[in-house]
Amino acid sequence: MRFVPLLLPLAFTISSASCGKKAAAPTDDQGSGSARATVAPIAPPTLGVDAIKALNFVYDSGAPAYLKAMNAYKATPRDWAAVQAACEAAITKDPRHLDAHRLLASALAQQNKPAEATEHLLLTFAGDWGKYGAAVANDPDLEPLRATAHGQALAELLPKLEQNFRERAAAGIWVVGRRSTFKLPSKGGWTTSRGELYAYDSDNQRYLRLTHTDHQVEGFVRTSNEVAIVTFDKVDLPVTAGSKSRDAGVVAPTIARAAIQILDATTFAPIGKKVTLPAAREIRVGYAAGDQLVVALSPAVSRWELGVPAVSAVDKTTGKLTPTTATIVTGVTITLDDASATHVAQGFDVVGVSETIVTRPGAAAALRATATKRTIEVANSSVTMQSLNASPDGQHVAFATWADPCDATQAPSLYVADTAGTVKHVLTSHSRFDTRWLSPTLLAYEDDESAVRVWDLTTGRETMRFAAKAGLALSALSPTPKPTCKTAAPAPAAGGSGSGSAGDAEIEMEPTAPADQPVVAPQ
Repeated sequence: MRFVPLLLPLAFTISSASCGKKAAAPTDDQGSGSARATVAPIAPPTLGVDAIKALNFVYDSGAPAYLKAMNAYKATPRDWAAVQAACEAAITKDPRHLDAHRLLASALAQQNKPAEATEHLLLTFAGDWGKYGAAVANDPDLEPLRATAHGQALAELLPKLEQNFRERAAAGIWVVGRRSTFKLPSKGGWTTSRGELYAYDSDNQRYLRLTHTDHQVEGFVRTSNEVAIVTFDKVDLPVTAGSKSRDAGVVAPTIARAAIQILDATTFAPIGKKVTLPAAREIRVGYAAGDQLVVALSPAVSRWELGVPAVSAVDKTTGKLTPTTATIVTGVTITLDDASATHVAQGFDVVGVSETIVTRPGAAAALRATATKRTIEVANSSVTMQSLNASPDGQHVAFATWADPCDATQAPSLYVADTAGTVKHVLTSHSRFDTRWLSPTLLAYEDDESAVRVWDLTTGRETMRFAAKAGLALSALSPTPKPTCKTAAPAPAAGGSGSGSAGDAEIEMEPTAPADQPVVAPQ
């Protein structure tokens, strides 16, 4: 698993380091032998990608040609002309292949073509600043470019791009998105969620990639200073003995290896050590009082029944787990069948049940404003409420009614209520309705089509919607955007480890072991 912190030295300085045969430095940017020309300041590119699926390039049509480019790069002596030709072939197949653009920039720099090299570098910076921008300063392959006017102009641009990225990442709507569809493998073994953490820049309608985990992110929990991401890279499909005879021989998909990594919420640099978790049917990760990070791991008893969870506090420095009785206040709950989030409903009380957040059917519950004692009622006053989430000012609460996912005639509804007891209906849909308050008046929520919508309570209207067909979530990715029916076990998908659906337009070249050291363009 690899995390790329953004706070790295970005001075594009001339370096004496070299790798392989050193190319002769050009006398000017055009190679004419005259005094070095000057170039105009480079305009900053728009950061981000318009669709998360654009970052699936590693497995798309340009992959075979890029592999040839890497072979030419690794050859002795290095054949830069062959690298260039293969990269151009990859880009012809897939213009969004950022690794090919990045390696092509090195090949062009080594062949004294600074203008063309700069053009391809800018494409990579725009598509994934965290991966390509932060690492470019120390790449010896780009040494010939640094001595040129284009190199100096690029050096002036880098700090501006860094600042722009931080500002837009901070202001964006954070989501977990998949690069391509996910299905359970037919056999256990290495596979990933295919997800990463992104910030959606609504001004430019772009996704800014925030994490680099080889697409292993399944969910995240954020505080003001840090973000804890939950990843997995191995699954198991054990057959349960069953506590009842009807459960015998049932497959209960288990996350065989998961991890928690705490990142700085501004720079995305790792904080402390990564926490590797033991196998579990269900993983709950979140924060208790005092921002104590807590994890609860539950084994499988039967296909849907869980055993008693082992609850531990996480030492953020050492990554060690210590048993605790602390209760998670905000967090995510993850299985290979479903995912949900737990939020704070401060200022509102649930009457009739013992839990603040109701995530499953149970006794009828009523919602009441703590300060005003006003009861909040919906059309069916006996419904169970779930997904409670109070606004930052404590004046409103978002909640959804519960409906049986196995009954196609039922669908939950999302509402927003205030402390006076006034209730506004937002949407009725077959959705899990995870929510996030972006401000005291703007509510983001998930629908049933892998999309996030933003609703303005002052106007009672939707102001924004963005989607990723392969999967998009405000907190944690589920296999489908609709709630899971938990009365029967779905058959595992055919097609090998983590394969996409038959309709996916991609060349599937997933590695067969964890990609701790993925093959990417040199940095």
